Amino acid sequence: MKVMAKTNIILSASQYNKVQFKNINIDYAYSFVRVMVGKIKYIGLEFKKGTYMQSRNITIEANYDPGEYLILVEVDWLQNINRKINLSYFLR
Repeated sequence: MKVMAKTNIILSASQYNKVQFKNINIDYAYSFVRVMVGKIKYIGLEFKKGTYMQSRNITIEANYDPGEYLILVEVDWLQNINRKINLSYFLR
């Protein structure tokens, strides 16, 4: 992610809602999701923000200075029914 000016950004990772699977007689569980953001430096990365949780919607919000950032999203899938996740961001 490239940030041109100081900006407040909300990053979000969303899983399918459990309700969409209630009629197929399967015990659907939200998977654990890790989201981490690091600023790319001349040598290495500088950790900015991160979270790890089991929830339908995972969000992190932070103020970002100009520069390039690396976003890592890791999912520990707990089921084989659905392995899709939606990533989005919102600038304020």
